[in-house]
Amino acid sequence: MRHLEEMAIFAKVGELGSISGAARALHLPKSSVSRAVSKLESNFAARLIERTTRRVTLTEIGRSLHAHCVKMVAEAENAEAEIAAYQGHPSGRLRVSSPSSISHVVLKSHLPEFLERYPDVDLQLQLTDRTINPVTDDFDVVIRVGWLEDSSLIARKIVDVNAILVASRAYVEREGEPETIEELGRHIVLGLPVGGLRSLRLTDGKEQAEVPVWPRFSCNDPLTNMEFAERGLAIAPISALVAARRVLKGELVHILPRYRLFEQPAVYALYAGRTAISPKISVFLDFLTDLARRAAADPELIAI
Repeated sequence: MRHLEEMAIFAKVGELGSISGAARALHLPKSSVSRAVSKLESNFAARLIERTTRRVTLTEIGRSLHAHCVKMVAEAENAEAEIAAYQGHPSGRLRVSSPSSISHVVLKSHLPEFLERYPDVDLQLQLTDRTINPVTDDFDVVIRVGWLEDSSLIARKIVDVNAILVASRAYVEREGEPETIEELGRHIVLGLPVGGLRSLRLTDGKEQAEVPVWPRFSCNDPLTNMEFAERGLAIAPISALVAARRVLKGELVHILPRYRLFEQPAVYALYAGRTAISPKISVFLDFLTDLARRAAADPELIAI
């Protein structure tokens, strides 16, 4: 089991493609990182990296060794996290995947608060709109917006999206404000392209209604729908949290306030089922839930 420290250093060198970058990340002298790589090359009697003036490139055998080194470091971090779970102290690497819209609207302004509160947690946030699985894609927490499907994963509902219909003041002045479902059907309404639906299903809590949507464009991204509404192009379904500040300022008009989407989407945090949730995941889920509660009470916390 020799050279474990050198292998951990090599994992960071391969990840960053830089000796100096790895040194900064590991808080080590550049000479120590370079020496660790040289020791590995001597031990394996093989060249592991090709050096250029700007970047380090792994050789074929270097790539093979790097894959094992990354797994070794990950297992060590998992061991630390498991021990921390018994000690009740949040620490270690926390890998989170989030849709870009959630990050831009809420997370980016408040994650520094989380990092300050938990200095021993190293947060890695990946923004992507593709469907991520915590297990197969190696994430601790996956934030997902929509309708939850049956899954072997554990899910915590963070907040209901509570989608409402809004339009710009200019649109209402130009086209008029619909007062009934029948009048709404004569307006340009954006749809949510879920399962190929060609209508919006609305409810006032007692009755349901279907409203045809504009066939030329539909979108499930709240920021895109917001832009269409703000430009006076259409009436759009948008999260009440996202629209709240602009509705309060009179920039957007809440259309048919009695009605909501019949099947409300929600924001969920998904994680792999384990016998005991680790402290780093637990405090992050609590942070998200508290942030959603505060944002509902104070629309100014939403960064748009």
